[in-house]
Amino acid sequence: MTNSAISTLKSFFSGVSKIFSIIGKVAKAFIAVLLVVGVIAWVGIISTWTQGSSVDIPDSGALRVELNGFLVDELSYSDPLNNLITDDQPSEHLLRNVIDSIDAASEDDRITSIVLVLHDFSGGGSSKVLELGEAIQRFQKTGKPVYAAADLYTQQNYLLASFANEIYINPFGGVELKGLGSYRSYYGEAFDKLKVKFHVFRTGEFKDAVEPYIENQMSEASASQTLNWLEDIWQVYRETISTNRGISLDIIDRYSNEFDQLMLENQGDAALVAEQSGLVDGVYFRDQVLNRLIDLVGSNEDDNFYEHTNYLPYLSQADEDWSDDSPVVGLVVAAGTILDGSQSAGSIGGDSLAAKLRDMRDTENLAALVVRIDSPGGSAFASDIIRRELALFADEGVPIVISMGSLAASGGYWISMPAEEIWATPTTLTGSIGVFGIIPTIDEILETVGIRRDGVGTGPLASSFILGLPMSDQVAQIIQSSVDHIYDEFLALVSDSRDISITGLDEIAQGRVWTGSQALGLGLVDQLGSLQDAISSAAEIAGVSDNFQLYEITPQLSFAEYVTKMIVDSVSGYMPIQNHTGIASALASYWADFQSNSTELSILTNDPGHQYLFCGSCQNADPVTQP
Repeated sequence: MTNSAISTLKSFFSGVSKIFSIIGKVAKAFIAVLLVVGVIAWVGIISTWTQGSSVDIPDSGALRVELNGFLVDELSYSDPLNNLITDDQPSEHLLRNVIDSIDAASEDDRITSIVLVLHDFSGGGSSKVLELGEAIQRFQKTGKPVYAAADLYTQQNYLLASFANEIYINPFGGVELKGLGSYRSYYGEAFDKLKVKFHVFRTGEFKDAVEPYIENQMSEASASQTLNWLEDIWQVYRETISTNRGISLDIIDRYSNEFDQLMLENQGDAALVAEQSGLVDGVYFRDQVLNRLIDLVGSNEDDNFYEHTNYLPYLSQADEDWSDDSPVVGLVVAAGTILDGSQSAGSIGGDSLAAKLRDMRDTENLAALVVRIDSPGGSAFASDIIRRELALFADEGVPIVISMGSLAASGGYWISMPAEEIWATPTTLTGSIGVFGIIPTIDEILETVGIRRDGVGTGPLASSFILGLPMSDQVAQIIQSSVDHIYDEFLALVSDSRDISITGLDEIAQGRVWTGSQALGLGLVDQLGSLQDAISSAAEIAGVSDNFQLYEITPQLSFAEYVTKMIVDSVSGYMPIQNHTGIASALASYWADFQSNSTELSILTNDPGHQYLFCGSCQNADPVTQP
């Protein structure tokens, strides 16, 4: 063998050796990762199994409630494995979890105060904030103080902060109180230029969800009804701030309407304006806030932070005082847009929610059912599947109580009709009793580029619902007749359930949106109060107030998802919160707005009958326009 051949072979085998060496290193690294993940998994599982004794709660300290993101009635589905391998903390906080932790802390001598950390709190609707505020007030009745801290306060997070005994702000911060507005994008001219035609069928003068796709501006009817509920919510906001802070409505009105003048009078110092207006108690840099909280609460062992326990780990310590044979009050959450089929948490699927309700109906010792609704509606078909499933509870003698969150409008109101009692909050948006259908056709845009659809059929309706063909008058009449029929059914359902005449109901229907306070006066709801109030009422109706357990059916996870979720939950309470500011925050805001618009457009093709019980202005109102 020549030297050249030997050299070539050496080079070849050297290369192969390097390849196997790299593969070996990768394999070792992979095995190491598996071992680490395995150890973390077992630690997480063991921690979850033994979490009753794993959380170190100081003998005296604060309950730290750090809310980054939104309060929600149901957490949107997210991949537990993705949560494990990323450093981002969830941007949603389950309202019931926060309230339950505060209620437990009010009876715990070890918890001496609450610290609300609101730097990145985005709200989630005034209804939820006010419910959380009620829990804070229950805590304060025990004589324990609440402190709130943020660099600056938006309208969303200031409403919650106002419930605190002391509010701290950064010298470079401020408080935003600008009033409420509802603004939408209108695409009518754009779709005309694109030669996309939306065929709209609706009942109700105020059913304005379709307007952005056919108009260039808000209609007079839409503007009048929107301003009506905006003013009602703003009134609740102003009165809440006035009561909590002990300042007059005149001061709040001047602050919100003449802020420019106040800034001139105080040399552009927004924090000083807030302090002099009585909206905050102290203007401190972050280190000064920390030192003050250490003085008020007490320092930890390292003397570099105040003694505290985070609300989620603390919640795991709460004891449930009931036995297995106690009567059950079931809780089902219906949060999100109502869509046909099965949907993940964060949306309402007609089939998936119906399946959850069937499981609940099979629950042993079921005495009553509470349904928490936070939805602008959606598919008429899916809404009626849910309504029918709820009606079966009533047929079996199980009382149903509805608790309305921030939204329970249109389809969200339709599914409430089997209820024996409906609770709303003063700022809930509900009603919107109306129906619409909307179908686009694109034959004109196809013709623009030289494409024409043609063919033959056995009858004049064979070409129905083909997007590339014009809509015939026959098809239009069919859809309008169907929309009118569903509206009549809507009126009949509400009339029968709420004992309101069809004539009287039609006057307050027509797609109009009402706040909870207004709906109470109109007979559309029975009581104003929180989810906790609705649960207590359901237990009382069922005659089990003295002894019952609350049981909620949550979405099913696979075994792998369940194990991973246990790991994430076991460590999430101890992980530092990631702050996202600057460009990333702005991009996230734009992306959220785009997703919201995309969601609204997606429901327009979801209902098999092309009919929708959806409140567009309500969807736009949360979280953009509500405090």
